[in-house]
Amino acid sequence: MCYMSNGTYYFCAKIDDGLTRTLQGYMEVSGQLIQVHVKSTTHKGWFTGVTVVKVGRIAAFGLGGGILLLHFATELGYLTVNWDRVRETSSNCQALVEKIVTFARNHSGYTVGFIGGFFFGVAST
Repeated sequence: MCYMSNGTYYFCAKIDDGLTRTLQGYMEVSGQLIQVHVKSTTHKGWFTGVTVVKVGRIAAFGLGGGILLLHFATELGYLTVNWDRVRETSSNCQALVEKIVTFARNHSGYTVGFIGGFFFGVAST
């Protein structure tokens, strides 16, 4: 147990680099309790899960058909692929994925609520 100057107790844990990370059950984020944020992100995750299931079949069919059409067009010589530009774009996508992972690690309340709601939404349809 650690003690804060305002008289409240909270749990703390040591990290390898010597820093102390607080694990407060009542942690406030932007002036609201973390439970409010978890509840709102759970609703958003549920809505996203339901939407993915409803739209997913149509999108999968369209994407698969589009890939087949692009493959046939490339084989017949109608299209050529600029692989340098593809590599450049993929490196930009990798930077975006790293930003998303960093956000998920730093905001675990949002992440847990959204992922839980997403799985509930997928399972409910």
